Amino acid sequence: MAGGVHRCDPDKFSEAVAEYMAGRVTQAKAAKIAGMSTPTFLKYLNMLFNGEPFPDTLFVFEDEEKK
Repeated sequence: MAGGVHRCDPDKFSEAVAEYMAGRVTQAKAAKIAGMSTPTFLKYLNMLFNGEPFPDTLFVFEDEEKK
């Protein structure tokens, strides 16, 4: 099992969720858009649907990348 949370771009994750929910892409393609594996994408998608909070370190924002 991998340790820690790998950070992802929140805009890419949002795009992937929108494309998947609209039926334009498969789970695998949405995961690729989000930059994560299919199981990881589904884990966070389920957290989103269930109203569970995401890990604080999941998303990387542009101002944080410059640090």
